[in-house]
Parts: sequence; structure tokens; C-alpha cells
Amino acid sequence: MVKTPRLIVLTLGLGACTLLFQGCSRVQKFAVFQQGILASMRSDNDAAIEDFSQVIDLDPKDEIAYNNRGVAYVRLREYNQAISDFTDALEIAPKDAKAFYNRGMAYSASGEGSKGIADLTQALALDPKNVEARQARAFAYAVQGDLDSAITDFGAIIALRPKNANAYTNRGTAYGQKGENDLAIVDFTQAIELDPDNDQAYCNRGFAYEDKADYAKALADYNHAIELNPKSSEACNDYAWLLATCPLASVRDGKKAIEEAMQACELSDWKNAPAIDTLAAAYAETGDFTNAVKWENNYLQTPHLKPGDLLDAQKRLTLYETNQPCHTDK
Repeated sequence: MVKTPRLIVLTLGLGACTLLFQGCSRVQKFAVFQQGILASMRSDNDAAIEDFSQVIDLDPKDEIAYNNRGVAYVRLREYNQAISDFTDALEIAPKDAKAFYNRGMAYSASGEGSKGIADLTQALALDPKNVEARQARAFAYAVQGDLDSAITDFGAIIALRPKNANAYTNRGTAYGQKGENDLAIVDFTQAIELDPDNDQAYCNRGFAYEDKADYAKALADYNHAIELNPKSSEACNDYAWLLATCPLASVRDGKKAIEEAMQACELSDWKNAPAIDTLAAAYAETGDFTNAVKWENNYLQTPHLKPGDLLDAQKRLTLYETNQPCHTDK
């Protein structure tokens, strides 16, 4: 899966530090600024905000202080305050690529994807080789459903950093979401060659193989992902789903599916909702429809289920209520 890019914490350049000693208030500003940097480094965001606010009181034109305070607000998920700070930084320094990047990240995190993409695009116009901004925009495109643009951005990252295994994994994920499984498998395989311990690439490649009805390879990849990362709730869940619902009877193993689905639930402290759905399917495969109905109803209580997921779950519940297991079409 894709990884969430981190915000950049800006630091004061050496040349600017020299200027800060030209007067008592500047010395004070420098000292408070350094306090803020140290607070940021130890993740004391409230203290960082207080320190950078003092810097801004001393010098309302310090765009770096606005940027760093904005980053602290983002870490506290106070996105409106962060966006306000990044906007102030850009009013002072309109060509600050880092401020566009940071505001784009804040917009994306707050759910305003289109504004995030616009800012990240501006950041890239000012700094075309900024891999972090390129990756952030790719994620934002993917969330918006613009998979072609996401694939283009991940491809640009690969061109800049051809040994970046995560870029191949992310582009493969986007290909998979488009249903282009052969291209996805090529990317996941390349990611594995670059990083043989990349359990996410194995897990995602397994899903692509499963979608192509190549169940033997899918099972092998899920197994390998679990071997690499026994605490991966996602890998256990994907493995269990295939064991419970595969259209080939020779692949299905309801008892093993229950074990893997239960493991997926426990590894996530029962917060991985799809694993609960899988647990219901696993019980149904063993003929235990009482537990199948129980856990499918539990899954249906998941907040904010997408309409399609809700409809599919209701269909599975109907199957279980009529003593029928759930087997996929492929």
C-alpha cells in the first residue's frame, strides 16, 4: 500500500543565522527559534507552537517560523490553523516550494484533495525534482480516483530514483486498482527484486494473482508475506479470504481460514473491519452459519461503509441466513 509522506520540518539556514545576531531582539529571536526546533524534534508540538509564535511576535515577516508552526499544527491535526500559517508564509515568500508542499499536504490531510493537488503541483513547478512532493501528489491523485495521473507521478519518481522499491509497489497498486493486473505484477516483482523483504509487495502481488485466478501463486505470495511479517493483519486477512471464498474447492480450507481471519482480527485489535467480514465467510465455509451471521452483522455495524461494500455485505448476510457459504465468481 501506499505510504503516507511526512511533512518537512524546515530549519534556519546559516546565512540567516548570522543576521540574527545584529541586535538584542534578534539574539532573542534566534534563541526562541532554536527552542522551537528542539521542541519539534522531540515531538512536543504544543511547545513548538508556543516558541514559533514568540518568533512571529518578534518578527511577523519570518516565513520559516510560520512554516514550522504550521507543521506543528498538522501534527496535532489542526489543519485549518496549519493552512493559515502556510498561507501567511506564502504571502511573505510567494515562491517558497516547501510552503506550497506543506500546505498541499495539509489540504490533502483535511480532505480537500483538489486544493492539495494544486499546491503540490505548484511546489513541483518550483522544484521539479522534489520526490516527496511528487509522491504526495500521486497519493492525492489516487484518493481522488485519478489513477492515470497517480501512475504518471509514480513513474516520474522511478525515473528519478530507479531503485526505489516503494515507488514500484505504489505504482503496482495503482495498476491493480485499474484492473491492469499484468502491469501490477511486473511492478510488484520489480519491487521484490529491489527489496526481497517487502511484504507489502508480496501481499499486493498475491491480490493481483488472485484477481487473475492464479490461485497457487496468490497463496504462495500471501504465505511469503506472512513469513516476512507475521504481524501483518492485511496479509492474514487476504490469505484467509482466499481460503474461505475461492471458487475452486481444492483451494478452500474453512478451518485454516478461521485461524487466519481470527489472527488478522487480533493483530489489529479488532479494528480491521474487512477481517471481521472475512471471519464471517470463514465460518460459513465450515458450515457454522450461526457465527457467520453473527460476524457479518458485526461487520455491517462498521461506520461509514461505502455503499458498494454495504450492498455486498448484505448479500453475504442473506447467503449465511439461508445456510449458504460465499464463493467468489472467478
